[in-house]
Amino acid sequence: MKNLLLLLACCCAMATAVAQKQINHFEYQETVKNDSSHHISRLLVVATGNMFTRKVADDLRYALDKQCSKRKVEISFQYLNHYEDAGTIFPMKPTEAALHDAVLLIRPDDSTSTALKQVTGFMLFKSNNVKTPIWTAKLAIKADLSSSSYFNYLALKLIQIWKANKIFLGSHK
Repeated sequence: MKNLLLLLACCCAMATAVAQKQINHFEYQETVKNDSSHHISRLLVVATGNMFTRKVADDLRYALDKQCSKRKVEISFQYLNHYEDAGTIFPMKPTEAALHDAVLLIRPDDSTSTALKQVTGFMLFKSNNVKTPIWTAKLAIKADLSSSSYFNYLALKLIQIWKANKIFLGSHK
């Protein structure tokens, strides 16, 4: 009986470890890569669309804040509810974006989302040019959204991806 309980406890521990490894995973596809250097000290994270996107954007903002706490980066969040894409990419007036160095727009990509995987579009704009993003990607997010460790992982990965694209948050030491 003790051996059976020990075996069950080990199986539960292994299942938890495997599940955690699957939670900390996302697939991304860059569609626009950056070719010049950008330094960002004030970032506005903007979410449009459904509540899933709002949750991802808000929790990502907190995780980015935590990752960039020593880099002197100001990160703000704004939710714009449902935004209908009427031929423009950017959902705000350029004067609203001008208070920040850059705007990270996060919105759902319903065309490729499924029940098990949500695809979210990420677009990073410099506030002085809101017509053309400096970096875009589609992220397929398969995660337990109640896990803060996932968003810490996602923030760290985004910072690494941006650094590889010469986009630096705060001091890039």
